[in-house]
Amino acid sequence: RRGPTLAVHHIEAPVLRRREVVDRVRRIVAESGFLMRERALTLEVGPAIAWDKGSAVLHVLRCLHGPDWSEGVRIVYAGDDDTDEPAFRVLAGLGLTFRIGSAAQPTAAMRRLPSIEALAGMLEWLVRREELVPA
Repeated sequence: RRGPTLAVHHIEAPVLRRREVVDRVRRIVAESGFLMRERALTLEVGPAIAWDKGSAVLHVLRCLHGPDWSEGVRIVYAGDDDTDEPAFRVLAGLGLTFRIGSAAQPTAAMRRLPSIEALAGMLEWLVRREELVPA
């Protein structure tokens, strides 16, 4: 678990005051010992620990399937933003990874899908294929 987190959306702030809002939040966060990531019109605040979706996916797989999980578990991981990139990197060579969205965005994912609908279609195809393969 990541512990307490906070997202500050400053899209409603007047354009001329946004920098002031960001600077003030940055000061408060730094003084409190938290880390902040800037996204488009959003500030993500979290604990000062090395934890991301890559760490989380490995933790979940080890807890559910043991330390040798990669020998018996097939992984499909799909994500649509930069916070999914650490998971794409740690799963390289260990499963199928898909970045959903524009091909203009660089990614460590193995493949791309243009939309959530395309992901749903691909997952349905995988389920049908699995039914054809004997256990």
